Amino acid sequence: MKYSYILLDIDGTLIDFYKSYHAAGENVLKYANCTPTVSNMEVYLQCNDNAWAALDVDNVDNPYIRTHYHELYKRYIVNAAEESRKLLNLSKSTEELSEAYIYQWGKCAIPSPNAIKTCQILSTTHTLVTASNGLTDLQISKLNSFTPYISRHFISEDINHIKPEKEFFEYIINSLHCSPAECIMVGDSLKNDIEGAFKCGISTCFYNPSGQSINTGIKPDYEINNFSQLLQIVEN
Repeated sequence: MKYSYILLDIDGTLIDFYKSYHAAGENVLKYANCTPTVSNMEVYLQCNDNAWAALDVDNVDNPYIRTHYHELYKRYIVNAAEESRKLLNLSKSTEELSEAYIYQWGKCAIPSPNAIKTCQILSTTHTLVTASNGLTDLQISKLNSFTPYISRHFISEDINHIKPEKEFFEYIINSLHCSPAECIMVGDSLKNDIEGAFKCGISTCFYNPSGQSINTGIKPDYEINNFSQLLQIVEN
């Protein structure tokens, strides 16, 4: 067996991020007594996108972002809730909307096509673990469908390092008592998942269902556009 341990990203990999994001948003608006029309959803999702971008949370090359990532993540949730409450005249408080955001993400998480079945098969021969940036409770709440197949969760809030930091991946290797050569990282981010794992000597598989061009210097060992293709890679 080529690999014993499979490290799996969550958002955009195990979970279809955009479908889940939209479904959670609809439920938050319903909770706040606001009809999730197309226009209302556009406002709500834009508030979230703007709040995330304003804090520059995706700029993981910035040392400040790396150090304060989880603090900024929590601030993003509150800022987005406050802005959407004002613009859509929502009936709930900012705190209630923030809590609803977290709750609905867990309730509305939609697995990527073939992800559950693939994990079910692989869990009989491999050790599957998650490797994700984010808030621990929020990330784990998205994985109810995968509970029988995932052995451990490695979330950046617990580790105190984020992908693509080498320390994030070293923490996982040390916790599993294995070597990098025994592992493969599967994720949808060339920066966070692929480059980060590569720097730690871990093989990489780029999950690329949309067929985006790889026009950077980051080169994954494997590329798949359907989760089921992972079976052939790790079993050969």
